[in-house]
Amino acid sequence: MVAIVDTEQTEISELVAGVKERKIALPEFQREFVWDPDDVAALLVSIARGWPIGTFLLLKGDEVKNFEAKPVEGIPEVDFTRLETLVLDGQQRLTGLYHAFEGLSDYEYYLEIGKVQQNQKIDDEDIKSLRKTQFPNPAEQAQRRIIPIQSIVDDQRFFDWIQRLPEGDRDGWLNTRNEMLPGLRSYRIPSVILSKDVPLEAIAKIFVTINDTGQNLTTFDLMVARLFPHKFNLRDRWSKACELYPVTMTDEDTAPKKDRSDRVNGLDVLKLIALWETLRRSGAGNAPAGVRESDVLKLRPEVVIENWDWAAASLDRAFRFAQEHCGVARWNLLPAKSMLYPLADALSKGDPDAKWEAQLKRWYWGVAVNSLYAWATATRPVTDADALRAWATDETKVPEFINMPSKAVFHEQLREPRPRKVFQRAIACLICALSAEDWLTKNRLIETDQPIELHHVFPTKYNDNHSLGAANVAANLTPIFGSTNKSLRNDPPHQVAEDKRVARGSIETHLIDFEAYARGDYEAFLNARINSIFEAFRNKVDGITEEEDEALARAIAEGLKGERVSKEQIIEVLRDPDGA
Repeated sequence: MVAIVDTEQTEISELVAGVKERKIALPEFQREFVWDPDDVAALLVSIARGWPIGTFLLLKGDEVKNFEAKPVEGIPEVDFTRLETLVLDGQQRLTGLYHAFEGLSDYEYYLEIGKVQQNQKIDDEDIKSLRKTQFPNPAEQAQRRIIPIQSIVDDQRFFDWIQRLPEGDRDGWLNTRNEMLPGLRSYRIPSVILSKDVPLEAIAKIFVTINDTGQNLTTFDLMVARLFPHKFNLRDRWSKACELYPVTMTDEDTAPKKDRSDRVNGLDVLKLIALWETLRRSGAGNAPAGVRESDVLKLRPEVVIENWDWAAASLDRAFRFAQEHCGVARWNLLPAKSMLYPLADALSKGDPDAKWEAQLKRWYWGVAVNSLYAWATATRPVTDADALRAWATDETKVPEFINMPSKAVFHEQLREPRPRKVFQRAIACLICALSAEDWLTKNRLIETDQPIELHHVFPTKYNDNHSLGAANVAANLTPIFGSTNKSLRNDPPHQVAEDKRVARGSIETHLIDFEAYARGDYEAFLNARINSIFEAFRNKVDGITEEEDEALARAIAEGLKGERVSKEQIIEVLRDPDGA
């Protein structure tokens, strides 16, 4: 019988130091680090609050040296002379913490400490991430009252940050750190330690069991219990909603595990009701203030009962709108599920007319291209719902966030290694919305129900072998059918280009310069695709239709009778030729 010899509580600082000193590594069977910066930021918020983040499963002792091991991402190699511990479960959390605390990521993780001091609490969106190339300098950090996580946990750096503040505003920050952010300074993670004689097959079984069968008490479960005395069986009502709206809602027990978190679930229906209550009772005592799970728990039973059916129908309308008009061909392409909440509010009264439909599409592409749902997902839906309500009644009140990022910032995002999930998916939606075809079947991606995966146009191994640069960048990802991705995954560009099964036209529907692709010119391919994606997004955000886009291209090609006019003037002529 395999015994667990011990449990322990380990400080984060000790774990980070253990990784840095190469005393801690990973078993070779662990998958790669896949969390994006928003996952790490959410973890840091829980730690700052001192909330549980789960346990680690560790193997310690001399036996670890008998296993094939690999280093935590950011460490060059395993040093078996120092190795003491293998992390069997907890890799994503440990790697994220190591990157944040040591500053090894391409992102800087930072805290809006000014907001924490003002509100006397830390909120869900108070820890964020920003590319290091865009992160402000120390003087600007102090001015904006933001501070890198590294500077929070290091006393000297924290005091240096305080010294950059105006002399009359240097008091109270130490108390804010120590009282409002206890976990960032001292947080102990519980760990389960396996005995040294545990056989390999037992480790494999334990690992699979932990990852496949863990069940947690959820907010939805708590709301089921709260509503039961009111003769409202929330679980039965959710099952009925799944039957009524099978495209939008799928019970977690029957949905594929890999995309359960992407699908609308019962909690999402409750979050939409919380959004409505936030807008209706703003400022009222103990009323929801966003769409956090804590806001859901503030919902009065009678409010849930009154609004449940309406909310479920509105969410169904929102997802079908995203499918039909915004390229969300599959659940795994929706940039962020919380984008559905303001969209559901905007469609709560029924399907839109042509004018409102065009406005909502512009909203969708504006928030998608700017990755606005990468963070602040607890309050962003409320902000957007409020803005959309104002725009619905006054077309001059175009939400300020419906615009394009600068071309320089956009180019940097598209070349950034390990891009944000919301940004990858936004690009995939764009490609699908442009009627892109699968490379092998030539079928349009939005017209079938085959699984869709993101394909590396230039394979990672090909780029590594030819020293072409990072392949895992947004500009090098495109949606194709999963079966096609499996067939072509590692084929070099010239081989795919010459493959008689592959149509050049199908590749070009993905905004790919076929000539640059076929000759393996990665830099030319990237530049051309980035420019094409930027222009395609700009057309969507500006609300340009396909017909207008084609006419615009013709007008530009013809020089519009030789006159130098702006793109906006051309669009105005196309939309109102009599008034030009």
